[in-house]
Amino acid sequence: MGNLTRLEVLEMVGDRLSGKIPEGIGNAHELTSIKLSKNYLSGRIPKKVLNLDKLEVFDVSKNRLSGEIPKHKANIPASSFLYNPGICGTPLPPCKHL
Repeated sequence: MGNLTRLEVLEMVGDRLSGKIPEGIGNAHELTSIKLSKNYLSGRIPKKVLNLDKLEVFDVSKNRLSGEIPKHKANIPASSFLYNPGICGTPLPPCKHL
């Protein structure tokens, strides 16, 4: 994924993907849209991915992601993160730190 620097759209919805979101996606500086919903992705969202300069659409709803949503520049609606059991932070409710 890290070598696809000119990739503009990444859409893999309902493809039964599992594992973590590759950090290398953050090297694709031309990405405007990332749709990875309805899969089995787990772990945290890499910070680099949400801070791509041209990113307009990001949807990871209906996965198994966890942790705090990284701070980001894009205006991403809460619906893009829904149905992930352990995810929290803006635009969702804040994380409860112990």
